[in-house]
Amino acid sequence: MIEIVANRLRSMVVAEVPKLASAAEYFFKMGVEGKRFRPTVILLMATALNVQISKPTSEGVMDMFSTALRLRQQSIAEITEMIHVASLLHDDVLDDVDTRRGIGCLNFVMGNKLAVLAGDFLLSRACITLASLKNIEVSTIPLH
Repeated sequence: MIEIVANRLRSMVVAEVPKLASAAEYFFKMGVEGKRFRPTVILLMATALNVQISKPTSEGVMDMFSTALRLRQQSIAEITEMIHVASLLHDDVLDDVDTRRGIGCLNFVMGNKLAVLAGDFLLSRACITLASLKNIEVSTIPLH
């Protein structure tokens, strides 16, 4: 389950500009285990909170509903991780730090401009994925 999310995250940060692609996938590459913690918690909570609202007419309908629901939950886990990583990239630039948990920060490795651009790119991918869920309530909730 988590490997599916990790692979989808890597595929979502593919960009046509090689430097941007390299920067955007910097924290999603294989072996960065910390990037699986938040999606794991989200998917575990989603599994724990899944309740059957109504009895389906057939087993196939339930399977289709469960699959669609799980895909939406995976998307939310991916969105959460992309927003988190984007905020880390921007934060590292603002704080002018060299490392994060023993790994060279993107701004230190590739420069501030590319780190900010990569963070913006991840935020835009997260927004596109969020919009694809077609849940108007998510985008209209007041922030105050």
